[in-house]
Amino acid sequence: MLTEEQVQKKLKKYAEDFNKAYNKGNYSAAHNLYLIALNVSTFMKLDESFMEELFGYCSDDGEPEDNPELGLFSRNVVSEVDIICCTKRNEAYEDQVMRRRGQEVDYYKNKKSALR
Repeated sequence: MLTEEQVQKKLKKYAEDFNKAYNKGNYSAAHNLYLIALNVSTFMKLDESFMEELFGYCSDDGEPEDNPELGLFSRNVVSEVDIICCTKRNEAYEDQVMRRRGQEVDYYKNKKSALR
């Protein structure tokens, strides 16, 4: 069983990995790292000061955060990653629906190539 200090160290490492994945354009990995950190910190009921350090807000105050740039997981970056992942998921779902209906799916509609 990990101690609270070890969990906090791991969560800080997840925040570093989140930023690295975001900078490389690997948005799904970044999104997964954020969700893992959020779930673990909530499950472990970590103290409020660490939650503020990690996410930039207190989970219990219920008020909008004053500065979304605070915290190791920047709220602006997290929102951008979430939007990108949701958009990709919706596009994949639309393609599945088209295939079920027997319609042709353009697999290259979102790909950038020299020929297009």
